Amino acid sequence: MSWDYWHRIEYFRLERGRRVLAFVEDISDHGFYVGRPERRKINAIACDYAEDVTEEFFDKHPYLCRPGQRWLVRVWRITARAGERTDKVCEVEVRVPGPHGGTPGHEQRQVLAMPGDDRVGHDRN
Repeated sequence: MSWDYWHRIEYFRLERGRRVLAFVEDISDHGFYVGRPERRKINAIACDYAEDVTEEFFDKHPYLCRPGQRWLVRVWRITARAGERTDKVCEVEVRVPGPHGGTPGHEQRQVLAMPGDDRVGHDRN
């Protein structure tokens, strides 16, 4: 049994209705699954954690983003050896914090798709 929790995080800038892939990183982290069982059922923990990882991304790569800019963050579960995508964990939209600081909060986040979601516009790539 593998104890690896490999994920691929894709960061897209949203520019005039287009998704522009800006950065991809693979991490071994189980934070997408940690939380109370009732929250895990609705996948809220994965979206919250994706938002936190994105905040760290903005801090590490300020040259890639501007305050107020919209981003789409997509998280995939991947295989440990080959890095092949297996399941989409979540997809969230966030805004880069403004010049006075702050974090991408719930009022700025829009959950776009989660596994098993049948909403219109759900991207099944």
